[in-house]
Order: sequence, then C-alpha cells, then structure tokens
Amino acid sequence: MKVREAWLESRKILKCNGVQDYSIEAEVLLRHVLGIDRVKFFQSLNSDISSNTKISFYDMIHRRSSREPLAYIIGSREFYGLDFIVNPHVLIPRQETELLVEEVLNFLSLHSLKNPLIADIGTGSGSIAISIAKNYEGATIFATDKSIDALKVANLNRHKHAVSDRVKLLHGNLLSPLSQKVDVIVSNPPYIASNIIGNLEPEVQNEPREALDGGYSGVDYINELISTSTCILKSNGMIAIEINYDHSEKSKKLCHEYFPKAEISVIEDLTQTPRMVRIVLAKRLQ
Repeated sequence: MKVREAWLESRKILKCNGVQDYSIEAEVLLRHVLGIDRVKFFQSLNSDISSNTKISFYDMIHRRSSREPLAYIIGSREFYGLDFIVNPHVLIPRQETELLVEEVLNFLSLHSLKNPLIADIGTGSGSIAISIAKNYEGATIFATDKSIDALKVANLNRHKHAVSDRVKLLHGNLLSPLSQKVDVIVSNPPYIASNIIGNLEPEVQNEPREALDGGYSGVDYINELISTSTCILKSNGMIAIEINYDHSEKSKKLCHEYFPKAEISVIEDLTQTPRMVRIVLAKRLQ
C-alpha cells in the first residue's frame, strides 16, 4: 500500500465515523506513525508502507473512529508554543486556555515582580504552570492536583521542559496543599454542569470526568476556590480562573462577595466568548 492510498482510505473511514476534521487528522496520524514532517509527507505519497506500519496506522484510525481524542492517540498536544505529553489521566490543553497564561504573564510584567510565587490549581498536564515558568524567569509555580496520575504526567512535562526546579508539584484538592501566600492564583477548574457532560462531544466524554464535572450548577469548584483564596492571596495579588460562557455573572457576584474592594472583570476570548474571571487586588500601574 502507498502512503497516498492509506491517507485517502483513512480519510473516508474517519469521515464515516463522524470525525469533523477527518482529512487533517488522517494526515496527522499517518505522519505520526511514519515519523515524518508535513513536507516529507507530501514528498512520500507514492512511497510504500511497511506491513508493521500499516498495522499500527490502522489501529490508530480505529481508535480515532471510536472517537478517542487525537491527542491521546499520539500522546501529545501543543499549548502556548510548547509540546506537552498527555494521556487519559489529564484534560487535553486547549487554545482558549492560553488566555490564562497571557493574563498571568501580563500581570507579572506590569508589576515587575522579580521572584513571584504562583499557584496553578488543578494543574493536570502542567501546561499552564510550565508555560508560565518558561516565559517568566524567576517565577516559582506551585502546581496542585488531587489526582496522583495527573501529577505523574505533569512531572514528565516539567522535566521535559527543564523547569522542574521552579514548578513544584503538590498533591491535594484546590488550595489545600499550599503552605504560604502567593502573588497569583491561576486555574482551569472543572466547570461543566454534571447533567450536561453526557451531551458533550464523544471526544470530550473520553477526558477525565473529574477534570470536567463542576457539580450541579457547574460552579462548585469555582465557588470553593474563590472563597478559600482570601487567606492565600497576597494583598497585591491577582486571581485568574477559566469559566464557562454562561457563568460570568455568577462568578462576578461571588468575587465581589469575597473581594469587595478588588477590580473584578470578565475577559473574553478571541471569539468574544466570556472565558475568564479576573480579580486584581494590586493597583494598576500607570
């Protein structure tokens, strides 16, 4: 079988099984099993595929046809320009979550914090914590998670990106593992209402439920995180939390309850969708 034939046939298989981006995903999987980049892929369309490669490739196509997420199949996902190891124990990093990293980096730069302490709550793969560490020299990030399996993935990633000395992994729920105050709290917590998860795309339902399920109303973890952060956040600090699009008013109300004098705002992503609630205690520098 030629590369071209495998690509065309696998596209049809994925399309028939409801994979929306069937063409590019078939290409990504074929390039992954062949170990080649995109330029080499198109140069190799008339090359033969070995029997072992063909078996491996169609095994991946079968997994993707069952709607297993592409990132789990190839074992990685790009986030903030970095490649992260992922597996079914962690939520797959998403582009919209990069907004959290941007907001933290902007805050640190604006206030010229030299050795800031940051808490990444529910770190999962460690993508947020590691992205901040790679882009802000001197920052120390306490990355917490209640899942030991997730922390194992984060550990692989912090070593992969050579920031294990500044990304400290802590086991426990939300803020409970922290023993000192921090300048910034950042989190992408579970925020999907429990009764909605069953209606999500099959790929999302293959991700760890504990990283998705935000309780009956979807804001259980956000409520707990904000209410307990008053004794952990420094007096001139910031909190940035990813939210569901319909939680902006609930989240703002809760923020005002616990931080009545803070600057509180909801930040939209590139699609003008409410994506993050931000609490700023520090005065803005002119």
